[in-house]
Amino acid sequence: MISDSIKTVWSEIDGSCEACHGPAFGHIEWANSKPANASDNSKGFSFVFDERKDIHWKIDSESGNAVRSLSRDSNKEIEVCAQCHSRRSPISDDYVAGEKFSDHYVPRLLDDNMYYADGQILDEVYVYGSFLQSKMFHKGVTCSDCHEPHSLELRQDGNGVCLQCHAAERFDSKRHHFHDEASTGAQCVECHMPARNYMVVDPRRDHSIRVPRPDLSVTLGLPNACNQCHQDKDADWSDGHVKKWYGKSSAGYQSFAETIDAARSDKARAGELLEKQIRSLATPDIARATAMTLLPAYLDQSNIDLLQQGLKDDSDLVRHASLTALYGLPPALVVQLAFPLLDDPVRSVRSEAARVLAPVKPGQLNDEQSDIFNSAVQEYID
Repeated sequence: MISDSIKTVWSEIDGSCEACHGPAFGHIEWANSKPANASDNSKGFSFVFDERKDIHWKIDSESGNAVRSLSRDSNKEIEVCAQCHSRRSPISDDYVAGEKFSDHYVPRLLDDNMYYADGQILDEVYVYGSFLQSKMFHKGVTCSDCHEPHSLELRQDGNGVCLQCHAAERFDSKRHHFHDEASTGAQCVECHMPARNYMVVDPRRDHSIRVPRPDLSVTLGLPNACNQCHQDKDADWSDGHVKKWYGKSSAGYQSFAETIDAARSDKARAGELLEKQIRSLATPDIARATAMTLLPAYLDQSNIDLLQQGLKDDSDLVRHASLTALYGLPPALVVQLAFPLLDDPVRSVRSEAARVLAPVKPGQLNDEQSDIFNSAVQEYID
């Protein structure tokens, strides 16, 4: 019988426990054991969020910035958050929290129409790709240093969340921000994490946590936090104040805007700038990977070694991008360069190697190579 009604059901209205902690059957067994094993730090879960355990941040008296007591040696918390808080393509449907993000997803790089050339958010990119660019990420900050994951609130109110690691007397001061103490401009996030609205009503803050660069607005036409507030002024006015206050335009941590802008616009020296950026290990991996995907238009004998180096890079983002850059090159060269990555430890890289090698004719591979290739192709199809 058909009735004029709709019946819907749901289990969790928000992120469930298992979305972050993984399957809970082991936890239920642990909880039901009599007595529960108090020494089991995992409490029956498959992995533990322990990157912040026994860690403290000590503020350096000279810089006013904090240093982590021990280096962060994994990204597991960040990658668990990234499954939802990233613009990405899924390549499997069996992700379990705690597994490597790039075994299941391919994140968007700093692509045109997604990010501005300097990495600022443009389209709705959901935080992860921005945070990978930040100095905070590279200094060991993780998501829960700032966010309380269960209450969904910040660890502290207002500037307090930043002052956990940045000395108040130096940074929460008019001598630093040059705005009235009670004004919007005195809030750290307004300058360093400006918001952009999506769907008209949903403001998202840029997690690349950068210094304002009105000088790049002048030279490259990029947006800046100063003029986002001072909309009645132009970028020259903002840049003039920055130079007056600080003595110069700050270079900031992200230094790839000119390179990506040049490559996108086919400007002179684009190839030279891309080469320099890719070789610079001071450049965030996501920006080096982006530069690698832009390299094919400027590839020649002088920089072909960049592809070879990129395929051996420690970053799976760079290895993946280097494979993408091979597409369309002579088949013999593609086989030579891409074939070893069919056995890469990361699934997204193996799958990209299979995709790039797909046009290669069977006769160009020996029997052993064909077996390895067919296995990788099946994984890609799956």
